[in-house]
Amino acid sequence: MVSAMGQEALVRDAILSGAKSFVVKPYKEDHIVQTLQSIAAE
Repeated sequence: MVSAMGQEALVRDAILSGAKSFVVKPYKEDHIVQTLQSIAAE
């Protein structure tokens, strides 16, 4: 999940709802690529 909000409750709820990762905007492209590669490797 990608969001402009980094609030702890939002992150927790997203993970509990099935999100594999949570990336807060603004983000760097390499961070998104690394996150997606990690999830794909699971």
